[in-house]
Amino acid sequence: LPHPPPGSLAGGPNLTAATSGDPEAAAKLKGCAAAMCYLDSNGSYATNEVAINWNAPLAFVASYLDDAGDGAGPARACRVTYSSHPWNTGSTTTVTVQNTGTEAVTPWSLTWLLPGDQKIGHAWSAELAQHGRTVTAVPLSWNRTLAPGASVDFGFNSSIAGPAADPGTVKLNGRACTSG
Repeated sequence: LPHPPPGSLAGGPNLTAATSGDPEAAAKLKGCAAAMCYLDSNGSYATNEVAINWNAPLAFVASYLDDAGDGAGPARACRVTYSSHPWNTGSTTTVTVQNTGTEAVTPWSLTWLLPGDQKIGHAWSAELAQHGRTVTAVPLSWNRTLAPGASVDFGFNSSIAGPAADPGTVKLNGRACTSG
């Protein structure tokens, strides 16, 4: 069998060998306690299964913790306002980033996921790069530093019918911001 992808989670020692219904585990793990029985073998599906029912909760928790930031410094030291104004074949979006922390942020970088199939067009007051749904905005030379309490505005046009949806989680230098 092929090796599972890096970071996958196996079912692990969740059943006793006697009640698992797994012949290989039953033969090799007789008498061990339920939480202590593990067999790293392709034939032991009860202890070594890599399946979506194990990995979906892991992916959810990992994503939640990533969105919460890295835990260093004051939590959520930024506020982002994202407002969209639709027109015939697209939308004009204005983004305001406010530093609510006590230290200057220089240089700053803002990242978020575009909902749906939006494509970034013309941008102003920041350099924007789009890779799939991921957008990264970085400052220009004149708005490189975001002082405590200060804010910076930038905007972009995108191709979308109707108003662009709020992207939800927006990160300033890797830390999740609050919406405002």
